Amino acid sequence: MEHKVFGKYTGSDEYYVMSEDVTEIAEGAFANVRSLKHIDLRNVRHIGAFAFQECTGLETVIMSNAAVIEKGAFEFCRSLRSVTFGEVKEIGDEAFSFCALLDIPEIPRSLEIIGEGAFSHTSIRRADLLWLEEIPAHLLSFCTSLVYADISGAEVIGDGAFEGCTGLSYVR
Repeated sequence: MEHKVFGKYTGSDEYYVMSEDVTEIAEGAFANVRSLKHIDLRNVRHIGAFAFQECTGLETVIMSNAAVIEKGAFEFCRSLRSVTFGEVKEIGDEAFSFCALLDIPEIPRSLEIIGEGAFSHTSIRRADLLWLEEIPAHLLSFCTSLVYADISGAEVIGDGAFEGCTGLSYVR
């Protein structure tokens, strides 16, 4: 499949299905689009920085083929509740920060790189991260719904990784 970049969204759809031939979303391509509620990214492998930042109506994202999600890609998507991942390899700094309603039942074990604050200020309740040798700074800070974290493989825990996680009652 050839590499095709989606540059800028100008529509007002609530539900959007990406064209099968698109493999990359450009930086800021959907930023500040308030109408969008559901998006299926189909064959997209790379999501650019701030691509969906401040899409405050966005509720669900299907990105089964995404390998790279750059910094701030979904930052401040305050209505985002559901994300479907495939074999994602990299999630950048603050990629999902301030997605206040987001709970990810299982953080993908395919992750090799997770940025600082990637899931801060979300509603994640359980974080199984036992395969990670380094827990980035502020990774799950202010996740007040977080009750369980398994970081048993960690050799380094970044500053404030669990700061403000007032419900956290079990850490392994």
